[in-house]
Amino acid sequence: MKSALWKLVLGLALCIGCDDGGDTPDPMTNGGTAAMGGEPEIGGTPTMGGEPAMGGEPAMGGAPAMGGEPAMGGEPAMGGEPAMGGELAMGGEPAMGGEPAMGGEPAMGGIPAMESGCAGPALPMAAPLDLTLECEEQAVGRPLQGEAGELPNGTGYLYFIPENAHSLAFFFHGGGGSKEDYFTRPEPVLLARAAIERGYAIVSLDSIQHTEPNPPNLQWNEREPPQNPDVANVAEIIRIMKQDLGLVAPDAPVVLIGVSNGGSMASRAAQIPDVSTAAIYISNAVYFYEDDARLPPVILVPGAQDPGQACESTFALQRHIRDAGGIAERVVNQPDYATPGLFTRIPAIDCATSKQVIRILVAEGYLREDGAVIRVPGAGQELRALSMMLPDGLGSNALVVAIRDQLTELAAGHSPSSDLNTVVFDFLETHRQ
Repeated sequence: MKSALWKLVLGLALCIGCDDGGDTPDPMTNGGTAAMGGEPEIGGTPTMGGEPAMGGEPAMGGAPAMGGEPAMGGEPAMGGEPAMGGELAMGGEPAMGGEPAMGGEPAMGGIPAMESGCAGPALPMAAPLDLTLECEEQAVGRPLQGEAGELPNGTGYLYFIPENAHSLAFFFHGGGGSKEDYFTRPEPVLLARAAIERGYAIVSLDSIQHTEPNPPNLQWNEREPPQNPDVANVAEIIRIMKQDLGLVAPDAPVVLIGVSNGGSMASRAAQIPDVSTAAIYISNAVYFYEDDARLPPVILVPGAQDPGQACESTFALQRHIRDAGGIAERVVNQPDYATPGLFTRIPAIDCATSKQVIRILVAEGYLREDGAVIRVPGAGQELRALSMMLPDGLGSNALVVAIRDQLTELAAGHSPSSDLNTVVFDFLETHRQ
C-alpha cells in the first residue's frame, strides 16, 4: 500500500481547519478538459461492447469499458495533462504565472502555497526504489457488476444496491466521462467500492449531453437548478429508487460524490432537499457561491499538483462556506513515491508486471529512481508511444489509461485519490443524517 497515512496526516495538517486566505476563484468549471473519462483511443481500437472490461469482467450494457469516450485533440483524461510544458509543477518549478510554489511564496492569487497545501516543495530525493522487494498489498479496482436503468429522456444510469443500504450515493463523472467510470475504471471504482462497503446504494449516471448527437464535451449542464435537466434527472432517480423500486428507504439520506466537472454538478444537485452531504474532488464546485445556494456539509478533496485551479479555489470555497455558517472540511491529496505493487491496483497487472511497468516508466523519464513522479504522459501520441513499450497484453487503451491514472494520482494531479477514502467517508458518515 502507498503511504496513505503519510498523505492523510500531511493533508489534514495543511488544510482541515485552515483559516482565511485566497481570492475568489475563477468562476469557471474545469474548462472543457476531459476529466475522468475522455480517454484517447490507442491504435484506433476502443474497448467497447461485450469486450472484457479490466480483468475479464464484461462492460455493462454495451457501453464503452473504462470510460470509453475518446478524447480528441489532446484533451486529458482524468488529469493526465502535465503542468508547465510537460513537467509537473513540483518543487522549484513555477506554479501558475511564474511565481515559485514553495515555502509560503504566493501561488495563484496570493495564497501562500504551504498554507493552502497546494504546489508545495517537491518530494525530497530518497533511496532508489527496491524492486527486489515483495509487492505490498493494494486494494484492487475490480469492475463492479450492477444494474442498468434509463430515464424517459434517454439518460442512462447504473446502480448497485448492497443489502440493508442506509443511504443513496450519487457519483458524477468528469467532463468527457461517462456513467461507466465508477463501474470499470480502477481509481473511480475504488471510490464506489468504498461507498458500498460503508452501506451506500450507489448510482452513477450520464450527463444529459450523452443523449445528444455529437455532443461537444460530455459535461454537465450549467443552468440554474430549477431549469437544469441534469439536476432534474437526479431528482427523478431519487424518486425511482425510493418510491417506484423501493430499493432504499423513503427517508434514506442522499450523498453526492463528484469529480472535476462532476464536482460542479454536485454543487448544483446539492440544491435538491433530499441531499444531506457531499464530497467534491478536484473541482471548483462553483454553484456554492450563488447567493441563495443551499450549503450542505461538504468535504473538498483537491490534488496539490493539479495544473488547474481546483486546489487553490477550494481553499477559498471552504472559507466561503464557513463564513456563511456551513460545514466545510478540506483534505489535499499530496504527491507520494511509487511502491513495487503500485500498479497491482489495476486488475490485469500482477506484482511482477507492476515492477516491469515501473522500470519502463523510470527509463522513459516519467518516474525518478526513487519512485517520485517527474511527469505524466500526455494524451495522443505520447500515450500511444508508451503503449508500445509496455509488456505484452498491456498496450490496450483501457490499460494504458489506467496506468496513467495511477501516475496522476501518485503525483497528486487532476485525479481523485482512493487513498483518502477513510477520511472522506468518515466525514460523510458523520454528516449524512
